[in-house]
Amino acid sequence: MTPLHTVLSIALLWLCATGLGLLLLRRIGGEELRGLAIPTAVGLCVAAATSPSLFALGVPRAAVLTVTYIGALTGWMIGGADAVRAIDRRGVAAMLLTAAAFASPAMLALTSPTLFFDATLNWWPKVLEVASGGPSDFGPSTEDHWIPSYPRGFAWLCSVAVPGGSPTPQVMQAVTWLCTWTTALSMVAIARRHVGYGDAVWMAMLFALLPDVATHAGSGMVDPVIGMAVLVAAIGLSRREHADGALLASLGAAGAISCKVEGSVVVLVVLAVLVWDLVRRRPRRWRTLLGMSLLLIVVPATLARTSPASRVDSLGLLLASPDMLLLRCVSCLESIGGCLWPTAAFVERAPTAGDVSWSGWLVFACLAALAGNHRRTWFVAAPAWMLLPAAMAVYVTTGVPLRWHVITTLPRLMLEIVPTVLLAATIALRGDDEGDAPAKLSG
Repeated sequence: MTPLHTVLSIALLWLCATGLGLLLLRRIGGEELRGLAIPTAVGLCVAAATSPSLFALGVPRAAVLTVTYIGALTGWMIGGADAVRAIDRRGVAAMLLTAAAFASPAMLALTSPTLFFDATLNWWPKVLEVASGGPSDFGPSTEDHWIPSYPRGFAWLCSVAVPGGSPTPQVMQAVTWLCTWTTALSMVAIARRHVGYGDAVWMAMLFALLPDVATHAGSGMVDPVIGMAVLVAAIGLSRREHADGALLASLGAAGAISCKVEGSVVVLVVLAVLVWDLVRRRPRRWRTLLGMSLLLIVVPATLARTSPASRVDSLGLLLASPDMLLLRCVSCLESIGGCLWPTAAFVERAPTAGDVSWSGWLVFACLAALAGNHRRTWFVAAPAWMLLPAAMAVYVTTGVPLRWHVITTLPRLMLEIVPTVLLAATIALRGDDEGDAPAKLSG
């Protein structure tokens, strides 16, 4: 498959995802979310969540893809014209600027082989499995397929891009790039209504030019996809006063858990907030129940998977030895500090700027900015923030060597968090007061 064929495949995925998003947002009054960026993100979450579940229910791969394309075509027919007309010159400029910022990762995605261990031995085998149309293998790990029990949502996105034949590693990498670019555009779409166009674009460019983001934007890794889904869930929770809020939050959570197991944290956060709304806010009871019911779309695929090996396999031993638990916590904090401020002892050579997790620094800077901002902000970033203590718990209680685990996963974990928290901090520092937010967002 040539780079041109890969570009055409990603264009097909974009058309399908955007059409699905337009269909759903149109049906629930989501015309308030104008443009194409957020519908594309929503559609990617929907495709990642529904396709594995339909397949788990016995629907053949060809039929799953046919349903996806029919839904996308219907969405374009119903809402495509309005969405395109809603894009103004500044929106086009934002698309071009962010695309330029992601030009280097795009070229690497289209032309380079798969360079990352997880992409090669974890996600690529799943892409091949889904493309073959055969039964899913949820058995134990092998030399050629690491952690087969992980979800298949990302692999189905690759199949939507290449319905006939098998995707290539470059298609897998380009799917990651599309999700990362869509994340940046979605950040601009929300922020520009509250902080102004200039600040919104600067925020998106800061995200795009982070070294960690540039490294993984075209890597074939799933973490940027999770970051997009977390952002959709956060946008939904922030819009709970609107008819589409609970639905958006649930679709984002469904997309997250359909791509990687840490998406379960996002699901729990979304459910907790929606249950709270159900108890405290009676006028929106049926909207909230409808949104919560959409999480049922991931149940068939989740039940089809065998129980994955526990990542907290040392928890029992640590609870029986509090002193060991304390030492693990201290060692975990030291390893995190080593990623943020590497030393020669940490990297076993003279440290360079490339050893620093710049996205990690930005996440903690956003945390400090939000903690020091006394003005209340309407944007709900909890789906992202809760990934931090969850990751800490896994780091401390897993049997995997702790330092290696932190070094290899912390920079990627930050990619799941940084889009949402950067948007939240920008709105809190530069945006409108809480009382004006709903009217502005409805735009």
